[in-house]
Amino acid sequence: MKYFAVLILVSAIFFTQANAQGSTSGSEEKHKEALDTGMVGIYVSTCESNGSYTKLQCVRSTGACLCADDPTSGSFIRPAESADDC
Repeated sequence: MKYFAVLILVSAIFFTQANAQGSTSGSEEKHKEALDTGMVGIYVSTCESNGSYTKLQCVRSTGACLCADDPTSGSFIRPAESADDC
């Protein structure tokens, strides 16, 4: 089951990355729209204050997390439990 959750997370991340092209303000707008949908289980990436993606990306509803090797290229490397794992 955990493997399935990670698989869904990876799929959602790649889908989000593919649709998040554009300016920073466009990315911020997409982030806000995703948060405002109220959909259970939707993946919303997290970002640093400078606009870059955080190294640890998690699905809030499942708690499944991945370390991002290079989040801007969508290269996610392994499951993780905390930012210390990254």
